[in-house]
Amino acid sequence: MTTSLVYKRIDAELNKLNAGKVNRKDIPSILRKVYRSLEAISFEEVDCLKERYRRIVNSIGIADVLDEKIDYVLRIIDPHFSEFEFEEMFQVFWILDNVFLHERIGININEDKKRLLYESLKPFFKKHEQHYRETARQLLEDWNSDFWWYDVNSTMAS
Repeated sequence: MTTSLVYKRIDAELNKLNAGKVNRKDIPSILRKVYRSLEAISFEEVDCLKERYRRIVNSIGIADVLDEKIDYVLRIIDPHFSEFEFEEMFQVFWILDNVFLHERIGININEDKKRLLYESLKPFFKKHEQHYRETARQLLEDWNSDFWWYDVNSTMAS
């Protein structure tokens, strides 16, 4: 397998992650880079990077980080939380993307928390419909276009 420049860059980030030179909270950004680069690297390279990433993050407890992120989203989308800021909608999307991407490559996510999160999102999105739609349009990319929270028409219809 010949390695592309994109592969080498992501591989270098995985080396830093494996050596403990990356802050735990920054871990999901590496996975996002893999997904954003899908068209620039071969299937073999994608599979290799995803498997390596999965091994590394499982060894350092990514499930705990994702659990903390889900708890954070549940707090800020709570209907009793009145201090919601527009910028936090971006954080909600970012965390949803990361939870789903990690689940997609085989990282176990607490099913009860995930269910509660997804059930809480639709009323939250309806309550903040304008911000929700605007954020979804701004953040929509090819790699995340199949995530249900980007389909503003079906999300608002139910």
